[in-house]
Amino acid sequence: MKKYNILSQEVFSKLKFPVPYFYGIANSNQQLYSIGTRHSYDPNDPQFVFIQKKWKEFLDKTGNNRVVIVESSIRPNFTNLEQAVRNSSEGGFISHLAQLSGVEVQCAEPVKDYEILELEKSFSKNEIVYYHFARSVSQYIRKHSSETELGMRKFENYVKPFLIKYMKEFKWADFDFSLENMYKIHKEVFGVEFDLTDKNFLIKIPWPVFYESVINQVSRESGRIRDNWIVGKIETLWKQGNSLFIVQGSSHAVIQERAIRQFTFD
Repeated sequence: MKKYNILSQEVFSKLKFPVPYFYGIANSNQQLYSIGTRHSYDPNDPQFVFIQKKWKEFLDKTGNNRVVIVESSIRPNFTNLEQAVRNSSEGGFISHLAQLSGVEVQCAEPVKDYEILELEKSFSKNEIVYYHFARSVSQYIRKHSSETELGMRKFENYVKPFLIKYMKEFKWADFDFSLENMYKIHKEVFGVEFDLTDKNFLIKIPWPVFYESVINQVSRESGRIRDNWIVGKIETLWKQGNSLFIVQGSSHAVIQERAIRQFTFD
């Protein structure tokens, strides 16, 4: 895999930038719009007005060779924009706009086998799986941030499908992907029982900008792998002559920008 000149987490962590974060690149035939967002499930978040405004600009400036790029996964079709945001944040929002305009959507995430093999060079299976589990926990907390009581049964029903998904993706026949094992790993890593009410602690576990545990280290390495892969996907689509509208978390947009500017001006 080609190595791109993306920012390191150490450099990124010292930067200040607005969110949503935006930059645009153009040549005589193509436009590249990149928007870095909050992972918000609130349809009233003003970032969605901003995305929609930039989307209209993009459509006005471009022809038929358009591709929308999202992170995480391809979203299902939603009935309306509010439903798209409540279920799938900014990825669902832009995917719905693209669907209405007949524009192709692609997910630029790395092949999971590749990411896992790269992570296994530096981390244990427990650390890798718990990092992915922690992301689903953080997502659950953000998605239900307005609720005073998160509820363990509701939480467990939310995260169990993720664990089934990880079991299929990781293909580790000898690993226990049960929720009980996630709680056990949590105790081993942090020395305390898993406590869903400790939202401020749980939400930081998978964030790369913190240096509080080995899980933050896994997050930084996973982010580096993902950002490098995504830039490669963007370069391929750009050099095929497509105009690109990219929506992803703000950190990814900032970390990737330098590398993207380099190949778009080659």
